[in-house]
Amino acid sequence: MFNITDEGATPELLTLFENNAKEIQSSLPALTTLSKEQAQTLIQRYVAAIEGNFVPWFCAVTIYARSPQAKYAAMENLDVEIRDDHQGMLRAFAIGAKAEPTHEHYQAVLPHVSKMRKIIAEGSGLKSITVSACLEYFSKEFVPYLAELAKKCDSTNFQYTDIHGEADAIHANQCLWAIEHEAKWGYMKPEVEIEKTINASRDFIKTIFQKSASDSSVQRAFMQGKK
Repeated sequence: MFNITDEGATPELLTLFENNAKEIQSSLPALTTLSKEQAQTLIQRYVAAIEGNFVPWFCAVTIYARSPQAKYAAMENLDVEIRDDHQGMLRAFAIGAKAEPTHEHYQAVLPHVSKMRKIIAEGSGLKSITVSACLEYFSKEFVPYLAELAKKCDSTNFQYTDIHGEADAIHANQCLWAIEHEAKWGYMKPEVEIEKTINASRDFIKTIFQKSASDSSVQRAFMQGKK
């Protein structure tokens, strides 16, 4: 358990996020073992899972959050996402890598996306802001990885990964600060809710890049990279 304070993220909360971020990093398939086609598959799965869901999940925070701090953090992020058209930026990134998702990729990630949607649908401001914090904080592991995947696809469009490498660190800190405040607004077991949501969000990211890849060769690349 960690102590909720008014001073931003506690060391305990930061440690929890950092440990899960490291788990994501260690689960990513080794780049040296991936072919161009395999790299494209992973980008396609990422776009299929994130492109149409990121903004709605952040919007849920503005609806369900009890604290003004959580609502503020979500609105600040949404303002940038919408005004700078990050959704379009992600699609351009996929086009540059010749890795736009197909029906197959949407179907492959649907079970994992559905699990996250169910968490959001519970109407918990604390769970919603925790999901948002995970997407922002864990991006320090998977956004640079996406850039390397795109390089294997001979892409020259790195606007999405360049911008998110800088912006997500700021947004992650805002979200962690918001979690600390939201947790004090009458939740029965805030630490339990936070930890369970972090675990679910971590597993969601891991499945995009590794666990349920429809291309079995991606799985083989992962296993080879661990030898």
